[in-house]
Amino acid sequence: MSLISRSIVFRLLRWFRGGYGRKPDPGRPLNILVFQHERIGDYFVATPMYQWLGDHLPNARIDVIASDLNAELIAIDPHVNEHCVISSRRGWRSEVWNAVRFLRRRRYDLILVTTFTERTRNAMLCVLAKGRPWCATFSDRERLEQYAEFFDSVTVRHRLNEHVAVSIMRTAMEALGDHSVPTPRPYVITTGTPAPYIAINVDTRDPRRDWSRSDAEWVGDALRQRFPDLEVIIGWKGTLTEMVSYYANARLVITANSAPAHVAAGANVPVVVLYDTEENASEWYPVGGVAYRALLPNAGMPASAIERERVLSAAFEMLEMPHERR
Repeated sequence: MSLISRSIVFRLLRWFRGGYGRKPDPGRPLNILVFQHERIGDYFVATPMYQWLGDHLPNARIDVIASDLNAELIAIDPHVNEHCVISSRRGWRSEVWNAVRFLRRRRYDLILVTTFTERTRNAMLCVLAKGRPWCATFSDRERLEQYAEFFDSVTVRHRLNEHVAVSIMRTAMEALGDHSVPTPRPYVITTGTPAPYIAINVDTRDPRRDWSRSDAEWVGDALRQRFPDLEVIIGWKGTLTEMVSYYANARLVITANSAPAHVAAGANVPVVVLYDTEENASEWYPVGGVAYRALLPNAGMPASAIERERVLSAAFEMLEMPHERR
């Protein structure tokens, strides 16, 4: 769909909704709905927003439209009251009607669309909400006017200068009249003594961000020789909660740009992250002050082009640094 076509669709949706929404009053208890039906890492970088809402609006009700990829974690988020699940795959499926029934169960004061894709579908769902809730999202400058045709407030992302977690936090804060600059806190994961293993993740579901398994095995062999007391484990299979525990208890995490980097940040586990672009490195780095090293390939190359010797050197550096767990 072209930008012009999408702008027309957004105008029509605003007309169907009956105009713009009603500004929420943070001074009274609010019902808030968050669209968060994307990947695991996208949920982790949104957790500072949930924490901010919980801290500043203790009487608010926060519901979430989740995906089948992140629902297991959203279900145990202490700031979330209820959630429903729709498919992570694109297209209209039966799960969408579950979302419609879910959002029609109560009247929401504020809807936060924090997904990076499917804004048109999300706007259509917003139209079906009871009343006229205030609908907020974020956008880069290129699509700002387009999204403003429907959404009541659109937070401008400062790309290459602002972490995604900050953009998402600002979306909620500005919708509620707070225009201060937020400092995101990571999803804090309390752990005990680090276990004697190094966790390596090579998969991201994106070929440009994936790391070479053969290079990972080479790095793993070199680490075993240098640190014989540490086991090196490449890859992980299990539930989401088991995955969180696995990466949070490691001595070191080496990962392509994906959720394990943010799990490590939450547990203050040193992490080496392989990025494919400078933009991703500036917007998706681990927050919270965790010790980390970001590695980039030559311009235009995928993350798999990062030299394995650089990864090994960064891993040595992280393992030799003293650190404390959260």
